[in-house]
Amino acid sequence: MLFHSLAGCVVVVSVIEQLAQVHNSTAQASMERLCSYLPEQLFLKSTCYLVVSMFGPDIIKLLSADMNADVVCHTLEFCKQDAGQPLCHLYPLPKTLRGYHWRGRDCNDSDGTVYPGRRRRDPVPEMTTPEQLYSKVTETLKFLNSHLPNGSHVFLSGLPDGTFLWDNLHDRYHPLGQLNEDVTYDQFYTFLSCLQVSPCHGWMSSNKTLRTLTSQRAEQLSDTLKKIATSQRFTNFNLFYVDFDFQEITKEWQRRGGQPWQLIEPVDGFHPNEVALLLLADRFWNKVQRQWPEVLGKENPFNPQIKQVFGDQGGH
Repeated sequence: MLFHSLAGCVVVVSVIEQLAQVHNSTAQASMERLCSYLPEQLFLKSTCYLVVSMFGPDIIKLLSADMNADVVCHTLEFCKQDAGQPLCHLYPLPKTLRGYHWRGRDCNDSDGTVYPGRRRRDPVPEMTTPEQLYSKVTETLKFLNSHLPNGSHVFLSGLPDGTFLWDNLHDRYHPLGQLNEDVTYDQFYTFLSCLQVSPCHGWMSSNKTLRTLTSQRAEQLSDTLKKIATSQRFTNFNLFYVDFDFQEITKEWQRRGGQPWQLIEPVDGFHPNEVALLLLADRFWNKVQRQWPEVLGKENPFNPQIKQVFGDQGGH
C-alpha cells in the first residue's frame, strides 16, 4: 500500500507543480484547481479538499523551498519508506545525494546488506515457464471440453511480444524488447520498478538484457500455445492457434497512410487502442474465412430474402 501511495503522491504533486507553472499561480491555488477538476461521485472532490487541508501546508512549504515531488512525498508521513528500502525517485536526486530531507531514509546500521544511496539492481522477474504454461492451458482446455457443447471452436492467440510502446514525452513509438538506448523515460521505468508496482517489469525497463530475455520468453510461450493447438485433440471442440499480428497490423496501417502511434492507447502508452483492435478483428475474421471456413458454418440460404426485407445493414 505504501508503494502505491508514494507513486500516487509523486504523480499528484507533479501535476500541482505543472498547474502552477501553466497558470502562473501559487501551489495553494493549483491544489484547489486540481480538486475542482474531480467529480463529486465517490466523494472524490470532497476527499481531495480534505487531503489538501491536511497536507497542503507541508506541500506548499516544501515546494516553495524548490523541493521536487520526490522530496515532498518522501517527507510526508504517510509516504515515508522504511529503513533499508531502496530510495525510489522519479526525478534526479539533489546535488547532495542525502541532504536534510533524505537523511536516514535508506540507512540501517544493523543490516550489512544496506548501503546508503546505492541504487538497487533491477530484479529478474519470475516468468512463467513453457512447461507451466503448457500444463495450465491444457488443464483449462480439458475443463472447457467438459462444459462446451459439441462442435464448438476455441482459439489460442500468441502473446503480444510485438506490441509497441508509445513514448508520450517525444511522440514516438518503440517495439517492446527493442527500445532505444537513449530513452529518457528511463527514470519513470526505474521508479515504478523500484516501488514494485510496474505493470510490465520485463519490457518496461531500461535494462536491455531484461527486455531481450522477456521477448525471448514471450516467443517461447507463444510457441508453447502453438504446440498445444497442433498436438492436442478434444471431443467437444476444435482448437486453433492464431498469432498476435500487431506488427502486420502496423504495416497495413502505414500502407493506408497512418502512423504507428495512432494505434496505441495514449492513456498507458502500451496497449492497442480501438482502431488497432478493429484492424486485428478484421484480420482475424479474414484468416478464419480463408483457413478455417468450417468455423463459420454454411451460409444462410435465406440471406437474399432477408436482405430484400431489411436491406443491407452492413453485416450487423
